[in-house]
Amino acid sequence: MLNADELRKFKVMFATPNYCRNTTSIYTASIFNLGFSCAKVGLYACLDLYSESLITRARNKMVAHFLSGDYTHLFFIDADIEFTVNAVFRLLLSGHDISAGVYPLKEHRWPNDGIPATMTREQFEDRFTMYPVRPVTGEVSPDGF
Repeated sequence: MLNADELRKFKVMFATPNYCRNTTSIYTASIFNLGFSCAKVGLYACLDLYSESLITRARNKMVAHFLSGDYTHLFFIDADIEFTVNAVFRLLLSGHDISAGVYPLKEHRWPNDGIPATMTREQFEDRFTMYPVRPVTGEVSPDGF
């Protein structure tokens, strides 16, 4: 992990592709909080919201915008998620060329036999939540990456 003072050296383009200019209220609250926090720590940041019917094309346009500027970091954030400033700063300070925050899919693997009556919500989420990644076997670094 890099030192938090490194944030002042970054020029980050936060990129949010979206459909029909739609964002959720939890995303909007999170991005406002991120903007205030970036200003507070002296992190240069801009937000690129690009509306397009095909999200992959929007991402490509945003990468072109990033490459034509003098940014140091490109940070994609989906338009329908809630996130914390600490999570964003942790990813930026990871020191890795590429890093990603993983969040669950909006569906569960419901068991064919039903849910045991004694199962708590936390147990259900731990066991049946689906993620869009497959973990690689091996050791996790001390900083969690």
